[in-house]
Amino acid sequence: MTDLKPCPFCGGVNILSGGDDKYVGVWCDDCGASGPNGYNCGSDWNRRASPWQPIETAPRDGTSVDLWIESGRGGYRLENHCFINGSWRDENGLPFGNPVTSSATHWMPLPEPPEGKK
Repeated sequence: MTDLKPCPFCGGVNILSGGDDKYVGVWCDDCGASGPNGYNCGSDWNRRASPWQPIETAPRDGTSVDLWIESGRGGYRLENHCFINGSWRDENGLPFGNPVTSSATHWMPLPEPPEGKK
């Protein structure tokens, strides 16, 4: 079976799959999310996977990430922030004031740069 990506609902990595000749499925052993079912369930699961992860799992070592901030209009993305010396900072290393970053609910790794542009 295909290597399974983290859960699109909780970000968990304890993803299991199994079945028999009549039933095959995928489920998250962390939160209980399950499906899709069928013989292509691994690739179907991976298409649903989200790169967004719970803020509690964000790196605290200065690694740059994108943040998802909840707001009255649903939310928005802050790009290229890192956690240094107890606070989130922008791409210039300047503190990005609370309460904005304290309402961050999710993070995701920065995307890879275009080929040959590292």
